[in-house]
Amino acid sequence: MNDEGFLASLTEAERTALEAIGRRRDFPAGQILFTEGDDGHEVFVLLGGQVKVVTTAPSGRDVILDVMDQDSLLGELSAIDGNPRSATAIALTPVRDK
Repeated sequence: MNDEGFLASLTEAERTALEAIGRRRDFPAGQILFTEGDDGHEVFVLLGGQVKVVTTAPSGRDVILDVMDQDSLLGELSAIDGNPRSATAIALTPVRDK
């Protein structure tokens, strides 16, 4: 993937195909997009906003793994490998997803 983000790395045909199978959703700040341990069947492409990705440490505290910005891809690992979500994704700002 290039520095411009996920969508910018796609050809026009790939982007059109992705838009045809996806659906747009909006999430308010503070809403959980997915939770650690859940089955992962969806992949998220952030069209706008910021999402923090956290995991729970053995102490019970949340550890921030990353803050994802517009044009980021989220949740792809669980969708590919079939394993439960390895982290929780929470909207930091209002988020638009494809």
